Amino acid sequence: MKYLGSQPLEELFYELVKILQEQGFLKGSHLAIDSTHIKAWSQRKSDDKTKPEFKEGLNCDFARVGMTPKGFMLCYRVHVATVTRSEIPVAIHIVPGNRHDRVIFEEILEKAVDQIPDPLAVSADKGYSSGKNRDLVQAAGAACIIRPAKPDLKKRDMSDFVPDGMSEKTYWVVYWRRNAVERTFARTKGQLNLSRPRVVQEDSIKQHVFLSFVLHQLLVFASAAKGLEKTSFSTFR
Repeated sequence: MKYLGSQPLEELFYELVKILQEQGFLKGSHLAIDSTHIKAWSQRKSDDKTKPEFKEGLNCDFARVGMTPKGFMLCYRVHVATVTRSEIPVAIHIVPGNRHDRVIFEEILEKAVDQIPDPLAVSADKGYSSGKNRDLVQAAGAACIIRPAKPDLKKRDMSDFVPDGMSEKTYWVVYWRRNAVERTFARTKGQLNLSRPRVVQEDSIKQHVFLSFVLHQLLVFASAAKGLEKTSFSTFR
């Protein structure tokens, strides 16, 4: 595995996405985008908060100190785009923990649109909120369901962020379907060992992440092979 690298597993992941599409398992065209932090298997280079090394890993050059729900942590972030109806991830992007979600949105959206060329809608939380990102979603021909941040609502009304022809009630119904990507994280972290890989090199980290998501896709096939219409890994409708 050390000499294999991450690229073959990344290619395998996207090949499995194509096979899922061809066999009719990947249903729906509503994309939900979100990120999760992965705690780095490393200590900080320095305990002195005044030094730049405080935000870097001692033996992990890829990890950086970033904000997480548990406070600032030496970590990296995994951005995932999931089709909400079938709850199957279709795109993955891995970055250091200090990269803001808003900056990464264009890259993960581009990868997702490569797999789902004509998305009906794209949902994301307020961490991705920006005028540029909304324009990118509209350019892809999708309804933009990116929740506005508080500073946005100080200058504009909520109705300004609702797509044309959509009611505000429908907007929030579609937005909360974004929870599908959260369940994807819960499965890969809770059952497929994504929570804290014991690796420190960038390529090894990416390899571990893609391996977890490859296993996720294979379990979708296994569930279908057993004839399960509704499983813990996917909902077939």
